[in-house]
Amino acid sequence: MPDDIQNLKAAYAAFGRGEEQLFLEFVHPDFRYRAREELPGGGEYEGRAVFDHRLTELRELFADIQFEPTDFIVSGEYVVASLSWCARGRGGGVRVAQDLVHVWRIRDGKWLELQVFSDKAEALEAVVVGLAK
Repeated sequence: MPDDIQNLKAAYAAFGRGEEQLFLEFVHPDFRYRAREELPGGGEYEGRAVFDHRLTELRELFADIQFEPTDFIVSGEYVVASLSWCARGRGGGVRVAQDLVHVWRIRDGKWLELQVFSDKAEALEAVVVGLAK
């Protein structure tokens, strides 16, 4: 898993430089993305092309996007990444910032799933449930 964490760190940094295509190098074709409805981009999406579209939408809505990971927890094929997210809205230039938790399911170096949470305890519970399946 150390390589998986390094890949995630590199991808988050690349996104901040406007090089979000690095994310897609690691995305499995059957990728699933889930975020709570109250979060930006909330919902459930499947497929690499859909994830690419979500990244494009994020870029269209916001400028100066930064993901700053602060902590990683590894459990089986899951990596829990605590991070700060900030950006500037393209419409009015309003700066937004939020702490998020990304739960990645990774197998053989490919990202199978991303779940986005605003609460770390909830994210860790999702990992426990996922491991119990």
